[in-house]
Amino acid sequence: MNIRDIENITQKILQSRKYQSLGIPKLTVENLIFQEMDRFKNKRDVIKAVRTKLHNIVAPYLEDIDYPHYSVRLEHVFEDSNANSLIQFCQEILSLHESTKERLGIIHQFYDYIFDKLPNNPIILDLACGLNPFSIPIINLSTTTQFHAYDIIQPRIDLINQLFLSIGMQQQAEVRDIIVQPPAIHADAAFLFKEAHRLEKRGQGLTRTLIHAIQTDMFFLSLPNHSINDRYPIRDRMHNLVNTIVQDQMWDVEAKDFKSETIFLIRK
Repeated sequence: MNIRDIENITQKILQSRKYQSLGIPKLTVENLIFQEMDRFKNKRDVIKAVRTKLHNIVAPYLEDIDYPHYSVRLEHVFEDSNANSLIQFCQEILSLHESTKERLGIIHQFYDYIFDKLPNNPIILDLACGLNPFSIPIINLSTTTQFHAYDIIQPRIDLINQLFLSIGMQQQAEVRDIIVQPPAIHADAAFLFKEAHRLEKRGQGLTRTLIHAIQTDMFFLSLPNHSINDRYPIRDRMHNLVNTIVQDQMWDVEAKDFKSETIFLIRK
């Protein structure tokens, strides 16, 4: 495969019906192609493997969201000037994604544990953030907090920045593949919620590499205690994954169990 082949495959995937409206970074697809080229010599096998990994990264099975619709809804929420309307809207948004939906029942305990460890007005990196920033109004996080959110879905990032603007927070959400381009900001804490097991499907050892790359002393990594729709328990497997990630590293690990997920505080 040559450079032209790589460019053609990248454009074909990004312009497909499945992904054309998502604004996925070109670098993400190119990275997957180069990765799979080391495993397969046949172009067809490379494309198949890239599509499989991209499907896992984007995780379309976790949500079904009409982002333009919710952008209009968010405008109406602030026309009402009702704080409860904003909370209800954010709860509705979080319930649209399986990962954040499960957290709604424990959301205050979950974040109390985290922010009890942090200074006032911390600098936070929310890596592969999904819809997590919509937790901010619910937990009443100060709008002076520097909250940097990263995701590869453009409409999702646009809606998050619309929220930030509406509540008077800096618009610090951006489309970025954190594996290809880890943020260089020095932060008080980084969040990686329910993503490490999927990162490892993209490439074994990527979570450890990411933790090394992120400039923070406290890395909050969470993993689910059960599969989607609570079909079967996976807590032990997720704990074993974290043990593998931190193996042979000079890192302290503290685990906090909740019903739906476990937070692992990794102090580097």
